[in-house]
Amino acid sequence: MKKTLAGLHPSEYEHPWDRTALKRLESIPGLPKLTKKVFELSTEKVYRIQNVGSYLKITRTNIARVHNLLAEACAILDIHKIPELFVKWDHSVGGYTSGVTDPFIVLHSGAIDLLEDDELMFVLGHELGHIKSKHVLYRQLAFLFPSLIEGFSQATLGIAGIAGTGVELALMNWVRMAEFTCDRAGLLACQDVEPCIKAMVKLSGLPATYNVSDFKDSFLEQAKEFEDLDFDTLNQAYKLLSIKDQTHPWTVMRGSQFVKWIDSGEYANILENDNRGFKSVIKLDKFCPNCGGKIQESDKFCAGCGASIVN
Repeated sequence: MKKTLAGLHPSEYEHPWDRTALKRLESIPGLPKLTKKVFELSTEKVYRIQNVGSYLKITRTNIARVHNLLAEACAILDIHKIPELFVKWDHSVGGYTSGVTDPFIVLHSGAIDLLEDDELMFVLGHELGHIKSKHVLYRQLAFLFPSLIEGFSQATLGIAGIAGTGVELALMNWVRMAEFTCDRAGLLACQDVEPCIKAMVKLSGLPATYNVSDFKDSFLEQAKEFEDLDFDTLNQAYKLLSIKDQTHPWTVMRGSQFVKWIDSGEYANILENDNRGFKSVIKLDKFCPNCGGKIQESDKFCAGCGASIVN
C-alpha cells in the first residue's frame, strides 16, 4: 500500500548538486531580468500550441491506465491539480514537462509500451518533480538561451556570445543536476526501488526482446564503477566536457546517485515521518477527470469545473 506524502516539500528530497548549481545560477548578474523577459515572450503559449496541435491528449477514457497512474502519483506527491498529459510517437523511454503557469507532461509512446505500471509511475513521478520544484521556467530559459545569445551576439559583434557561454554552461549544468532531484520524486511516487532501477535500465537502451531483470545487477555494478571514477580529477573534467550540451546526466550516474540516496536513509525518513499525517492513497474516483480537482466520492458533478463524474 503506497502512502500519500501530505505536506511534502521539494526541499525534503532536493539533491545537493541541484541546490548548489541553482545557487550559482541565481548569482549570475542580470539573469533575473533575462528570465523575466523570456516569461514575457509568452513562449509557454507556443509550446502549448505545439503539443495540443501535434500530440494525443491522454484522458481517463482513452488510456485509463496511464491517466490513473498520473492521478495516483499526484495524490502521493501532494499535487492538487493533475496536469494535462499528452503522448508523442517516439520509441524511446522518456518524456518531458513544459508550461510554467499551466504545466503539462508529454510521454513518449515507448514509455507507455515498454514500462510496467510501477516503472511508469517512476517516470510520471519524475516529471511531476519538475512541476513541484518549479523547474520549468529555468528549463525553458536554458533551451532558448542559445537562440537568444545568437541574436544578441550579431547585434554586439560577438561580445554577447562570449559572455553568454558561461551562462549557458551554468544553465545546462543546473538542468542536469535538477534531474537527480526528480529521480528522487519518482521513487517517492513509486515507493519501490526495484521498478525504478528497471525503468533506468530500459531508459539506458535495453532491447525490447531482453529480460530487464538480467541487467539489474550489472547496471548497479556499472553504476558503482562509474562512481569510483569520480576520484580522478581528470575524469571529472572529461565528464563535464562530454555532456555539457546534454539535458540529462548519464543514466548510469543517475542510478548511482539514486542508490546512494536510499543507502543514506533519507528516503526512508521521508516515508516514516510521523508528523506528516499519512493515509492510504486517495481513491482515483476522488479526482475530477476534467480539471484534476479533488471531489467527494458521492459527487455527480465537479464543484470546480462542473464536469460530470462517471463512477
